[in-house]
Amino acid sequence: MGKGKRPSISLFAFLQATFSVVSIQAFQMPTTCRTMSTVVSYRETYPQHPCFSQQRYNSHICMEPGIIQVEELSDQDTFCSYINCMKEIVENQRVVKKCSLDECKPVQEYLFSSQSLLSLPDISVDGFKDRLRDQKRQFLEETGFSEEQYEYLVRCLAYLGDRCAKIQQIAPALIAWKKMRESGMKPRERFVSTYMYVLSLDERNVQACFETATFHDVLFEPTEKSIFLRIKTLISQSDAKTAEYILSSLPDRQGKSSEWKKLRTFLPILSHYCDVGDMISALNLFRKMRKSEGVIFDSETYGLLIGALARRGYFIPGGLSVDGASTLGSLEMGGPALFDTISTEMAEDLLELSLDAAETILDGFVSGFAGENSYEFDCVTDKCINVSPLLTIGRVTVNETSAVCPATGANLRLFALTEEQRISVHDTLLEMAAVQHEDFSEKLKARNQNFKGRGDSERARRNLFEFSEWLREHEGEPFTAIVDGANVAYAGHGNVHYSQVQLVVDKLEDMGEKVLVVMPSKYVGEKFYVAGIDSVQQLSEREVGIMNGLLDEGKMYQVPAACLDDYYWMLASVANQTEHQLHVSIDNRQRRFPGLRPMLVTNDQMRDHKLALLEKRLFRRWTSCHIVNYDLESYSENEWQDRDVRFVPTDFFSREIQGNEVGGERSSTVWHYPVTGWEGSDRLCINIRR
Repeated sequence: MGKGKRPSISLFAFLQATFSVVSIQAFQMPTTCRTMSTVVSYRETYPQHPCFSQQRYNSHICMEPGIIQVEELSDQDTFCSYINCMKEIVENQRVVKKCSLDECKPVQEYLFSSQSLLSLPDISVDGFKDRLRDQKRQFLEETGFSEEQYEYLVRCLAYLGDRCAKIQQIAPALIAWKKMRESGMKPRERFVSTYMYVLSLDERNVQACFETATFHDVLFEPTEKSIFLRIKTLISQSDAKTAEYILSSLPDRQGKSSEWKKLRTFLPILSHYCDVGDMISALNLFRKMRKSEGVIFDSETYGLLIGALARRGYFIPGGLSVDGASTLGSLEMGGPALFDTISTEMAEDLLELSLDAAETILDGFVSGFAGENSYEFDCVTDKCINVSPLLTIGRVTVNETSAVCPATGANLRLFALTEEQRISVHDTLLEMAAVQHEDFSEKLKARNQNFKGRGDSERARRNLFEFSEWLREHEGEPFTAIVDGANVAYAGHGNVHYSQVQLVVDKLEDMGEKVLVVMPSKYVGEKFYVAGIDSVQQLSEREVGIMNGLLDEGKMYQVPAACLDDYYWMLASVANQTEHQLHVSIDNRQRRFPGLRPMLVTNDQMRDHKLALLEKRLFRRWTSCHIVNYDLESYSENEWQDRDVRFVPTDFFSREIQGNEVGGERSSTVWHYPVTGWEGSDRLCINIRR
């Protein structure tokens, strides 16, 4: 549907339903019928302003009684704020344009008038545009304005909206919006959106927000903002069912309208259901939200729903049930099964909980299971406890080497990339290598620099693919430790130290690993320029010997010029060296680090790649299973002295939400939730026993 075109039939349906419940008033402000004394009071406040000339007062304000019902626009403080703001607008040259002073003066008098001339047209769907045209015609008849004067009026009110948005002032916009309505104006969509924004800055203006949002949706295509404001108004009137009907009546389709059904538009309705304890409606709405592609859940939303269900006893075995809810599907149950279902879906959407969400969930469980014995519980400081014979809940520190929960005995798991995910990461890296090459060449071009092969992004992709093929086809045992050569060589220094590379290689080989060092070609030579010291570094004879030895023994791969070496050591972890994943068990006799291979030895935080490389879950799984950090002991004088090298092994269990079975015949699922800000091995543990 194009801009400004009539909305679809389904959109008319839900707009009309809205008006069957919410009566649109101009504004909820103190109003009175027109009186001479009220208008005179404003004349006395602004005695020098031309808008209060006696002639204009007589001809346009004090009309004959009974001709038309008029009212004051607002209280005096609000109107004074509007006057002060409008003074800055009316004589602005971009607003005045070609209008003469004589032409502007009557419009300015109307703008500074404190009373309305006409009643406002009802904003409903059928025939609203016709009523808007009739309103404009009647307004022009009442005021005697020409089309040029009317356009000047439009510009004044539009600019005032922009001004209010800039200075975050609401009161002037309240008056201006009513004058816009009174004059039968059909402003541009941008101007209506500006007024929606300004009026939504104050929670007390819900009725005004509802009016501007409805006005927008009748004339233009609805937006997330306009729908949200309508829903917010209905919720303030405790009419969640009509608000939900608005969302359900919106068509599901691609394009701009897909932003109608987002978390923000659903959330006020879900919050209302949870607050009033209508959990059947809350779960029905939750199921609709799960099916909506535009809804991206956050931990606070899950915390809200789970906390409300727990508080009202829906997770207690044999307690309340949600059987009979019309659209719940697998949620037509209660007790631990309901909790397991929601937690499973939460694990698909989230990796961890925020601290606020964790506290909301914990408070709900303690209140629901402890009943009259409920007590204060701080999930930040208090450890896991048995709230009742049926519930164990609280913060636990999982054993980092056994992955066992101390409170429940549950074993946490390490989630590795699936074969499909491994291929996806592999292919993504190939594409990123091409993009990076293009970006690099553009930067050099901007500096009027050049290098051989500039702009050949396909060459960069092909070089990385050849590395992947080399790993797959090379003879001998697969590499189990890939070293980020540049990162290790530079560690703690501004120039390259091959002595550190040799120390790391030796240590890894002592641990039983087969090592490959990935090194940029610029550092594979006897001398090279180093930006950190802004000079050319000359390798010592001993360092050259180490470099050549690693090359000759097939322990170092030289990354081609103009190719980013990071992609090479990253790709090595997902290259297909063998038919199956390499894995070292916890009880191996060589005392090697348990976990997947190859390990990637680096202290690079990969900030340049994290967001572009993978969606968050895949990135976390990849780093958890492969990245090994290191620590090199510093030296005082001799870098070749025997120095200690320590490694931080990969995670032994995943930092993801997970449920694991415990117990025998009456087994239950123990859920562990990472919480933002907690230590790496700390989890919120919840175990409901059957």
